[in-house]
Amino acid sequence: MAETVFAPCLEGMKHVRSDSGVMLAKPFLDVCKQILPVLDKFGAAMAIVKSDIGGNITRLENKYSSDPTKYEHLYTMVQEEVEKKTAKGSSSCTNGLLWLTRFFNFSCVICLFYCSLIEIPIGVLVFTHIFCFQGNGLPC
Repeated sequence: MAETVFAPCLEGMKHVRSDSGVMLAKPFLDVCKQILPVLDKFGAAMAIVKSDIGGNITRLENKYSSDPTKYEHLYTMVQEEVEKKTAKGSSSCTNGLLWLTRFFNFSCVICLFYCSLIEIPIGVLVFTHIFCFQGNGLPC
């Protein structure tokens, strides 16, 4: 079977959590970036969404890049902002992560709906199942 646009995401999902189950920033952001080409498949209508999602990814990447050792875990970014009382700011990493979470929740619902309407490659179903229902930390 031909590789789908979801194949890189499926591979990347294997590395998003540490052995102890903590969400790792770099692998998570890499998977997020691999979702962007999927949005291209929906055409120009998703350009604004892609730009917004890309901005949130960039915000988190910039924070991670400022100190990769310190920000190895996504939780560290959020924890620091909560302690500094900056987590609710519109330009916070916490807010960016919140919107990424909402996007992925929405994407899971859309994929499941779409899959129920047409015959699709098994890769889409596997991706949706893994990402939405296998402990990714998102409340799907």
